[in-house]
Amino acid sequence: MLLQEIDQKVRTAITRWAMSPAEAELLMRYAAEGDHLEIGTLWGGSAIGVAMAKRSGEVYCIDPFPEMPQRELPTLAGVEASIKKLGITTIHLYQQAHPPMPSALEDHRFDTALIDGEHTYDACLANWLDIKGRVDRYILFHDIDFEDRVKPVWEIAISDPQWEYVEVAGDMGVVARR
Repeated sequence: MLLQEIDQKVRTAITRWAMSPAEAELLMRYAAEGDHLEIGTLWGGSAIGVAMAKRSGEVYCIDPFPEMPQRELPTLAGVEASIKKLGITTIHLYQQAHPPMPSALEDHRFDTALIDGEHTYDACLANWLDIKGRVDRYILFHDIDFEDRVKPVWEIAISDPQWEYVEVAGDMGVVARR
């Protein structure tokens, strides 16, 4: 299935997807092989898109799924229902904040990861510092245009001697392990 077709299918199956089509396609392209870690799942669109685009591997998602009806945030049950509706069996959800890494994943290596959780400088930096040693190929950052929160951590990542800048599409940036 073409990435554009996957993007359209996901957008019709879930309540919202907080990524542009260009960002979603970039993510699906880089995460198509091997195990993928997603920090911040929200409505589940990116996890579902990656799972549908995968040629190999599983998708592991970490999100606290806080119950906040006043902000109309998704629940864990809502994300699970979307995954089930599409018949996807390769997504594993962990309801907790990150860091720390869930104990079941403590020794797990990932080919790719997406940092798209709590959009504060401290949380984003903690995500980066915890996963950069666990990921073998690519780390993607969403919302790198958030000037005082995500962007400074993106700049740390592209300056890290073990990682190098690959590309940007919309507000999604990619670094690769050297």
